[in-house]
Amino acid sequence: MTYYLIDAAVLLNDEQFAFMPGKKYVTTSLVAMEIRDFRSRALLDNALKNNFLRIIDPSSEALHKITDLAANIGFRLSKADFSLLALALDFKSKRKRVRVVTDDFSVQNLLLRLRISFDSVIQGRIKEFRVLRKKSLGF
Repeated sequence: MTYYLIDAAVLLNDEQFAFMPGKKYVTTSLVAMEIRDFRSRALLDNALKNNFLRIIDPSSEALHKITDLAANIGFRLSKADFSLLALALDFKSKRKRVRVVTDDFSVQNLLLRLRISFDSVIQGRIKEFRVLRKKSLGF
């Protein structure tokens, strides 16, 4: 079974998105806090209420690994991005099949580096890993 880890872009940018019965959707509390507009918040709340979506926060160990990796490569990420990447790393370390759904190219870039599968929402996918020259916000 594949777990779909969703970024805020799934709910914010894709007006056609619907939670599909039988699929396992997961996000973090920090990603969920980014959802503020009425339509997206209603979709999120309904998915939580009907058990289509679970909120799981990553381990502190995974957060530290992601923070270090981002800092070494020079990525600038939000705390929500760090939490989503760390949760993906937790799932991978437990040998769970995981697919992250995000439009964030920096997140996709790190997912490539970590060899974690991902899909985009509406903006497309990056094709190759790139080193950026930005500072990481970290935790």
